[in-house]
Amino acid sequence: MANRIDLLKGLILQNDIKASSKRGDKRQASKLLIQIKKIFNEVLREADDIVFQNDIMRLLSSVAANPYISSNFFPEDMGEYGRYRNIIDFTNDLRFEIRWIAYCLHFYSKEISEFVIEREKYDNYILLNRYEDALSVIENVEKMFGPSLWSFECKFYLYAKMNLNKNELIKQAPKSIYGAVMNFYELKNRDNVTSDEYFYIANKEINNVKKYLEDTESLIEFYAYKITSLVYEMNEEKILQILWVIRQTSLIDRYLFFSDVCDYIVTLPENNELRLTLKKYVLLLEDITDDHLIAIRFILDDIENRKSKYIPKTRLDHAKCEFIRGNIQSAREEAADLLQSGCAACR
Repeated sequence: MANRIDLLKGLILQNDIKASSKRGDKRQASKLLIQIKKIFNEVLREADDIVFQNDIMRLLSSVAANPYISSNFFPEDMGEYGRYRNIIDFTNDLRFEIRWIAYCLHFYSKEISEFVIEREKYDNYILLNRYEDALSVIENVEKMFGPSLWSFECKFYLYAKMNLNKNELIKQAPKSIYGAVMNFYELKNRDNVTSDEYFYIANKEINNVKKYLEDTESLIEFYAYKITSLVYEMNEEKILQILWVIRQTSLIDRYLFFSDVCDYIVTLPENNELRLTLKKYVLLLEDITDDHLIAIRFILDDIENRKSKYIPKTRLDHAKCEFIRGNIQSAREEAADLLQSGCAACR
């Protein structure tokens, strides 16, 4: 609703003026924040998707209103990571939360696409054992978008491979759940810790946290998700709990969590309510150039759209599409032909 958004932007400007004034009335400023929070929450819980789309895009495009949404998206350093409290209440409703994160990702499609390009460079350098080049990529990503749990997980791996001092990274860990996650990134990359030992220690730590941290299911679930990600099993309740914490994280970490959620949801039956919800909002993200996300959209999209909107870039992509469509024999023949011809991507 236009009037609602205009009112909100006006309240934000009033609040900014009072906050910068030395003679500001704290009581009046508090009242303004209550009104600002109320309207933001009305927008988040808007039942009509068309109205929501118009409202959220106006807010994200507003110089005044955007920081209330994106304050944690691009942290300056790990000390600032997840620092800013979100005045927008958690809805405890998967539809509203998935819609909210999807529109935020949609607005920052360009930045996410740039991140995906850099991540692909990083992955290629790791495969080639070019660790210095890989570290340069991570440092460049942090210059562009700020640090993330993803970038620090990569750094712990690279520091171990390059025999660099990991204490430099540990010192940057914030005294929060995010710092606790980073400590496990360090443990995971010790030469004397096997995979079995790591997961034994991780699961023991999760059980200990459950004993001492009551009424903090969301923090515990986020912790479990991050430190046992390779074996972590999602469900709808867990997704909702983790989303409560993800709201405070960087744009990159939000995007990677959203991708993990997509991977889980596409395994659900086609008539599942959550799958239908995701389908509605993930199709908004067509401007994000990520092959993984494109595959998710392809799976969820209608059959007619699959034929017209998704054009394979290479013969290997075409073979993948044939496999997804269920044309196993055709996919097999094309893949075999590509292998015989020495396709670099297949290797």
